[in-house]
Amino acid sequence: MTEYPPDEASQAISALTKCLNEDSLLDLAARFSRIYGNLAKTSLEHFLITPITALPTGREKGKFICIDVGGSNLRVGFIELLGEAEHGAQNEPDKPSEKIKRSYEKNWPIGDHLKMDMAEDLFAWIGDCIAEVVADALNDVPASIQAPFGEELLLGITFSFPMA
Repeated sequence: MTEYPPDEASQAISALTKCLNEDSLLDLAARFSRIYGNLAKTSLEHFLITPITALPTGREKGKFICIDVGGSNLRVGFIELLGEAEHGAQNEPDKPSEKIKRSYEKNWPIGDHLKMDMAEDLFAWIGDCIAEVVADALNDVPASIQAPFGEELLLGITFSFPMA
């Protein structure tokens, strides 16, 4: 990935976003929502429906294991959602508040044989990768800590390729 000096990056972002404002973004979001809603109901092409029961508010807190099964890579890691800053807490003026802590991230290429052959093989491999990340994370936790990830470890997962 090419890195640009801050002034060049700012100019590039400005060139791409100068025509956007809150009204145009809301209009664009509404049109995408209608298009994807229609595609999810009617498309015969590869289109994965994602059952979302609630939108995030930004106040979520907790520790999660995240799995992203992409078209070419599997990513597994731990995140902690920190929610909003407590009332009265002050951040540095030019530094946004941190809402996510990431740790123990790993990724692996997904071989074509795993995508095309038996689903059991793919999911067994994903399970092995998850176990590797969990084991690595536990190796860094002092033995005196009983439940390093809390009483319950929630899972977030995404799939980025069609499957039956």
